[in-house]
Amino acid sequence: MVARLEPCPLCFSPYAALFYSSRDKNMERDFFRCPKCDLVFVPDRYHIGAEAENERYLTHNNVPADEDYRAFLDRLHRLPALTGPWIRDSSWMAYSVSSIAAR
Repeated sequence: MVARLEPCPLCFSPYAALFYSSRDKNMERDFFRCPKCDLVFVPDRYHIGAEAENERYLTHNNVPADEDYRAFLDRLHRLPALTGPWIRDSSWMAYSVSSIAAR
């Protein structure tokens, strides 16, 4: 199997490799991670236009009482662990998700 590579839009390294593939809510897209600067990004070909983005945004109900919103936040602690010099303590994610679910 040949590794899928994308150029990094931040540091321009040509070696960003597939990090995660999402198939959620009919929004199939791949996430890539740069080995040089650790940026995780979605290539331009997966970006949606401004009108479609606004329509999708208007469907969100980001309040703690909304079950779908809590389910979305709950996914954060199941993502592959990210490492890098900017990450000092990832416990904030678990705290944030559990504190919102408790409300």
